[in-house]
Amino acid sequence: MYQWSMEYFLTLFVNRLDKAQKSLNLEIRLALLITDITDSIFQSICHGLFAQHKIFLAFQLATKIQLEEGSIAAFELDSFIRSPTMPLNYNIRIAPLSEYQSFFLETLCQHNLSMERLLQLLMQDSSSLDAFLQSADPYNHKMSFQLSPWAKLLLIRVKI
Repeated sequence: MYQWSMEYFLTLFVNRLDKAQKSLNLEIRLALLITDITDSIFQSICHGLFAQHKIFLAFQLATKIQLEEGSIAAFELDSFIRSPTMPLNYNIRIAPLSEYQSFFLETLCQHNLSMERLLQLLMQDSSSLDAFLQSADPYNHKMSFQLSPWAKLLLIRVKI
């Protein structure tokens, strides 16, 4: 469907090496280059994409960067993309979630350090989860427990 040549990417890469902000400090220069090249590739590729595919490219780039940085774990991304399989004998339910959503949340909490304590808090008081999920702007909703942006996205994903 979409095709870009290696020559196109190499030309883009070399142009960004020349045009990116300079620094004598190697670590700063590398960070500036990575940011500039990533942004430039994204902008250039978006010019040739259908509108509905631009958000998918943005998501792919963002998650790949966060995986490399260690901001998100492969398990979290995998859980976001495809839900875990619930065993037949599972019978825990956290209101207002269904049994499956409760299992999904428990699975996430077991594998995500920033969400580890969340399950215990929600078992005691599920009203904060309900308020979060019913919020018109859940990403900016204040909770009694601090969650990373990715953990909030996973929590929203549990409800879907």
